[in-house]
Amino acid sequence: MAWSPLSATFSDAGARARFFQRETSRGLQLMSWLGAALVPIHLGHIVAFGLSDAGGNPVILRWHAALIQLHSGMAVYGAVAAVSAGLVWRSDALQQRYGAWLLRIFSLGYLLWAAGTAGIDQLIGSAITPFVLTSVGLGLLMSFRLGQSLLLFSAGFTALMLAVHHFQLDHHRLQSVRVNATLVTLLALVMNRVLYTQRAREWTAAELVERQRAELERANSQLAELAAADPLTGLANRRAFFARARRVELAAAGLITLDIDHFKAINDVHGHAAGDAALRAVAGACRAALRQEDLVARMGGEEFAVLLPGTTADAALVVAERLRVAIEQLDFLHGGVSIPITVSAGVSEFADNDLDDGLCRADAALYRAKRDGRNRVAADGGDSERPSAEPGAIIVH
Repeated sequence: MAWSPLSATFSDAGARARFFQRETSRGLQLMSWLGAALVPIHLGHIVAFGLSDAGGNPVILRWHAALIQLHSGMAVYGAVAAVSAGLVWRSDALQQRYGAWLLRIFSLGYLLWAAGTAGIDQLIGSAITPFVLTSVGLGLLMSFRLGQSLLLFSAGFTALMLAVHHFQLDHHRLQSVRVNATLVTLLALVMNRVLYTQRAREWTAAELVERQRAELERANSQLAELAAADPLTGLANRRAFFARARRVELAAAGLITLDIDHFKAINDVHGHAAGDAALRAVAGACRAALRQEDLVARMGGEEFAVLLPGTTADAALVVAERLRVAIEQLDFLHGGVSIPITVSAGVSEFADNDLDDGLCRADAALYRAKRDGRNRVAADGGDSERPSAEPGAIIVH
């Protein structure tokens, strides 16, 4: 779509609402600061006009008196605007309920004051400086929807014309003021719309970038999870096991390696789909029998490894036997056929936080369990070979 300086496009109604809320918050903050900053300016005008010598001129005296009254009222108005806008800005609940209306009311009040002050100034000339400064300032600083902007600046223009017609008696000056006021009002409208559109486009682009960044982070997180997970069982894979194990105090951890007995026969007799289902069943049994802080991984093929942080060798033996029993008791059916599943397990502890050495020792115990008849748990015996336990028995160091 071609870019237009007078139109803004939002992805949805929610995006539009979030933009308006942000702009309302920004406008309230600015109104609070401006109100506080303008109070001493109004007070300065009051002092200046109060001390100024009118030279006995009744028109100048009338002008001074009117300006003192207007600036006195606006000093109070500015203080009220600063305090109330600041309070609403600091409260999300008040901001959502009253923020937009408060911003419009204060903006209209400043514009009507500027129109009245410019009207009073017609007593001594044809300048409409307060109206110019206020209109341009509101056009530059505030973000209003098109309809709101038209109503605001049309009201200010109408108030100025009424005031000028009341105080300006020179026909030629009146014509000049009309032209200048019309041009200023149109300029304020265009500036407000262009800057509103620019802010909306910048916000939309920033939100799009943020949304894409969040989506990219989610995608990267998913990729990291996929890279660390075994796609068949959902367990950690070998790479993830080593990465996470190196962050554990291995000297105070136990290690179990498991291998499904006669897994090749399951594949050959019942098919690879049955073998895949058996792997998933064993993975599920391991998850159910372990603590949340324990790490279980599929190391490859039908072999699994379990890392038990804060677990002694004796306790690891108990856990290994619990896993063996849980898997042996699985009611595993595939294609209407009951298929028994058993595992052999090796248990070891670590020497000097050496992960590779611990795995080698657990694998040696596992092979001993296989050799001694399968479906049993064997413990690492250090330098001497130890017999594996019969099913249901636990070796204690």
